[in-house]
Amino acid sequence: VMSVLLVIYATDEFGFSDKGAGALYGWWGILSSIWTSIASIFAIDNVGSKRTAIFAILAMIGSRAMLILARNPETFRWAVLVVSPMAEGLLLPVFLVGLKRLTVKEERPMAFSLNYALHNAGGGIADVVIDIFRTWQVKDPLGFVEVFGSLATPT
Repeated sequence: VMSVLLVIYATDEFGFSDKGAGALYGWWGILSSIWTSIASIFAIDNVGSKRTAIFAILAMIGSRAMLILARNPETFRWAVLVVSPMAEGLLLPVFLVGLKRLTVKEERPMAFSLNYALHNAGGGIADVVIDIFRTWQVKDPLGFVEVFGSLATPT
């Protein structure tokens, strides 16, 4: 969902240019990958998967709250370039370690295949749902605000 909405949210809510929002999205992806490497190499082995998972989940909640409640580009940029990549980068390896630990050797290929399939299905469903809500927001802004409140409208 983040990959679909980040550029739209940055341009609609904070006035980023298309090029600026695209650069923000690119750096978000790069930084998420770097944090995934850090988690894979250092955090899980030295801190433990449970502690890393708890920290990453709390960081993810914090990053999403920052993204939702941000009222200026600086807070939004901080959430996108620091907190969100760290949380997402730490969560992915912890999740995969957990998936490995909670399955027996014979079931593991099916579990990872199912995980991959569900991630892809979730992405496809999210795109359709986002399109529906964006269309509703454009065609009936007052109805949209009535249901979701004034925070759900572009400024």
